[in-house]
Amino acid sequence: MKIPFIAAILLLCNAEWNIDNACEVIISSEGSVEVSVSSNPTTGYSWYIDQSSLGPLYTDNLEGNYTPNSTDVVGSGGTQTFTISCTIDCKYISAADVQFYLKRSWEPDAKEYKCIYFYITQ
Repeated sequence: MKIPFIAAILLLCNAEWNIDNACEVIISSEGSVEVSVSSNPTTGYSWYIDQSSLGPLYTDNLEGNYTPNSTDVVGSGGTQTFTISCTIDCKYISAADVQFYLKRSWEPDAKEYKCIYFYITQ
């Protein structure tokens, strides 16, 4: 059964995760990962991280960094990328649920939520 073992190694080495259709991310207890999600701020909507949901994880930018698609079409959208790191507390915890939400900055309620499960490997 070498194939599952190789697949597991590849997953653990992945430092970039797209969460458009995923709900789980693997992070090392001493590392960090980049999490990306499709975004189109021309509509007024952007993704944010709920800081209170980070638990043992840390990010210095709750709004992420936006990169437009490489096209000249106005309003075509792009990607928001968040860098998430483990704190010292990751050594004592095996997982964390992080809440992402899509909203307009001037509106009180979110349009959409994503709960991403972070597996913390030792």
